[in-house]
Amino acid sequence: MQWVIPSAPKDAFALLGRYAMDFLADSHVTVEDLYGVNLSTAGIVDYENLVLRYSSHSPAWGTDIPVGQYLREIFGKSPFYFVENSGKCIGRAVFARQPDSSLRTLVMFTSWGISAALIREGKILNGRDSIIGEIGHMTLDPYDAEPCSCGSYGCAERLLSASRLMQEIALSPPPPISPLSNFTSLVTLGNVFTASHQGDPYARQLVRRRAEYFADLLRNTALAFDPELVIVVGDYSAADVYFDRCLKERLSRFHYFSSGSPFRIAYDQSPLEKLDAEGGAIAMLEHFISQPYLYEELS
Repeated sequence: MQWVIPSAPKDAFALLGRYAMDFLADSHVTVEDLYGVNLSTAGIVDYENLVLRYSSHSPAWGTDIPVGQYLREIFGKSPFYFVENSGKCIGRAVFARQPDSSLRTLVMFTSWGISAALIREGKILNGRDSIIGEIGHMTLDPYDAEPCSCGSYGCAERLLSASRLMQEIALSPPPPISPLSNFTSLVTLGNVFTASHQGDPYARQLVRRRAEYFADLLRNTALAFDPELVIVVGDYSAADVYFDRCLKERLSRFHYFSSGSPFRIAYDQSPLEKLDAEGGAIAMLEHFISQPYLYEELS
């Protein structure tokens, strides 16, 4: 279900509570039956205190939103609460599907923003807050004129965004021979990838620019994390072969890498809603297993 996020966090959680109660009633589950509650959200999360430090996608909320308090007002004090950044929640699900759990893996979330789950030895890297992995706010072009909601300029998240794509198309519309000229409404990144796959030169200009930004972002991240496997989810998972080729060509220019393809790149087009739900369920299961007294019989 999609809904417009209210400008005040209290109103947002009141709406969330109504939807949650309706869902539980339809599922014949009571609040008392709940083992845990998982909230997946954009932004920086204080795990210990269940506080949303800041989300660039809801700046009107301000800072230090007590999401744990709001959740307890809805579901009570008994459940275990787990609040996680959406990119990391989805990353858990994607990683769980991989046959080799020993690989250093970077799961890149690329839809309403850009973030990543950095996974080493099967564990997502986190600090006190969830700022590790906010790679979308790496500066790629400090001279870019558009301010990012994080307060900086030239962030990867802005350069690779859908709004930037529309700005470029508005400034230089597609020629009549381009398949993209047939769109009377918004052109999506998926439309551009489709036209690029068909060999459209105009679309391929747009794709190459994004592939090069993407490569620079991966290069910067690799210098700090050195992944063996990169998995792209979200909007850029629909990338065509031309995007992938341009991306790898750009990566091959960085002499620090020992080969032209320093890590394997995969594209996972699974629905984000399903991955998000799976990631939350995995977190709940891990917590349950970590509490043996809940399931081991007393001797």
